[in-house]
Amino acid sequence: MPEDKEKMLATIARFQSLPAEERHNFRVGRRVGIYNDLGDLNNSRKHDLVEHAIQKLSNDGSQLDDETIYALMERFI
Repeated sequence: MPEDKEKMLATIARFQSLPAEERHNFRVGRRVGIYNDLGDLNNSRKHDLVEHAIQKLSNDGSQLDDETIYALMERFI
């Protein structure tokens, strides 16, 4: 894995540079199995699916909390 260090660090930096709303979208999309990598954020169909899932899972339209996101992940394992 040492040869992958730069690639992994670049991915982390790319994620951290995203606006908070996009980081949240990616976290939810990844946990529910819609996204495979950060590049999937550019897929408008997938992005819309995640936004729809967030709206359905959120009672008041706000962001989902970490507990809910991890509960979603456990359902897919």
